Amino acid sequence: MQYRELGKTGFKVSIIGLGCGFLGDSSKTKQPLEIVKKALEYGVNYFDTARAYTESETKLVEGLGANRRRVFISSKTLAKKKDKAAKHIHESLNSLKTNYIDNYFLHGLEDRRDLDQRLGSGGALEALVEARDQGLIRHIGCTSHQSRLLILALEKFDFEIILVPMNIVEREPLNALIPLCRDRGVGVTIMKPVAWGALPARLALKWLLNQPIDTVVPGATTLEQLIKDCLTAEHEDLTLLDDEQKEIDELTRNINPESFWWHNSKQ
Repeated sequence: MQYRELGKTGFKVSIIGLGCGFLGDSSKTKQPLEIVKKALEYGVNYFDTARAYTESETKLVEGLGANRRRVFISSKTLAKKKDKAAKHIHESLNSLKTNYIDNYFLHGLEDRRDLDQRLGSGGALEALVEARDQGLIRHIGCTSHQSRLLILALEKFDFEIILVPMNIVEREPLNALIPLCRDRGVGVTIMKPVAWGALPARLALKWLLNQPIDTVVPGATTLEQLIKDCLTAEHEDLTLLDDEQKEIDELTRNINPESFWWHNSKQ
């Protein structure tokens, strides 16, 4: 496994992380604890979970066991108001059985009104700042499916980490958002790397690892998926081969990113 600095956090994260959205869904994931344990074996040390991901936090900490201090955990709140966000932080601390969370995201910024509410007086951000001051969380981030909203958020507050969709055919964050993050030392984490199975996983992850990002967080519902994802990062040289670049060019010609469901939903 290779590692990169996560913005200015001072933590080196595995270039392949684990998106934990499926861990708490027993209809999709039959071996959640084994998936987390296998991720650790492959050197994964970045785990992305959320209050909204059913029992994900609980399954994650059970799988981590005594390895909590070795890893970087991001969780999230969809709350808009301060009181509810504070409640979510304490619920996450309890579910994760920890006295601190490495990073807490404002989850799924929807539009300008939502951004103004969460960052305004009495908004969710106030709870995250207070929790950071109390040592309950160490870093504050934000997520959205829209680069423009993340750029606006970074103009209003010094968020330390962002989470945004990007993949072979959905490259818009490279235009302005990621250069801004690189200039400011903001950690860049990537969701939807294989567009929920629309893209070949190994090629999609390899392409992303050639971009100026810190870590990619594909989900996994089986051990086989996880192992294939992790094996992508085992090669020291991630340079794209000529035949891989040709395949990428073909995918960009044939797949329209506007067809992905999240382009037609709030989040």
